[in-house]
Amino acid sequence: TTTATLSPPPAIARSPPLADAPATALVEAVVAAAVASAPVAGSPPPRPLRAFSASPAAGRKHRCTLVYLHGFCGNAHEYVSRDCDWGYPWLPGQNHVQGLRGVLPMAPRMQQPWGDTRRSWYIYKGLQRNGIGDHDTLENSRRSVLELLRREIARLGGRSDRCFLGGLSQGCTVALDIYLRHGPELGLGGFVGSVGFVPSDSM
Repeated sequence: TTTATLSPPPAIARSPPLADAPATALVEAVVAAAVASAPVAGSPPPRPLRAFSASPAAGRKHRCTLVYLHGFCGNAHEYVSRDCDWGYPWLPGQNHVQGLRGVLPMAPRMQQPWGDTRRSWYIYKGLQRNGIGDHDTLENSRRSVLELLRREIARLGGRSDRCFLGGLSQGCTVALDIYLRHGPELGLGGFVGSVGFVPSDSM
């Protein structure tokens, strides 16, 4: 497991808080994350990003948010399913963190070099090669997740230090990449992830 906390960022303008959605014990709502980032030359436009969310229990104030990216071939719905037996902190149970909103974006389907089409944050180099084979697909995911992070920071009234980013496996790689590149400017509160790596400096 990898954890990190950046040094305090410079003061940032605080956005006015948005109206919270009604709190429920577990919300499995699909949220359409609008992608409004400026296009990057030579890259395809980012695809609309869906996300499942688990909001704080009724009567509990929303205090912090964790945006967590699933692994290759994963499904964000599994992370909020009532049948899930993993102790995720946004689900009721022993490891539940009161006041936490979990946001679980869904990766788009991408055809990999070996022919399979699976949910993925980027295209691999090959079946036996774990590296990133298509930089544009990574950049597309960066822009989509960044827009989602900005929306969640706005929900927190601009308290970016209460917004955290993480992921598992391929999701950890993309989350760590975004955190190291943009965490200071966004002022994110920290990172938590498992089984990932940092893409090359050239990316």
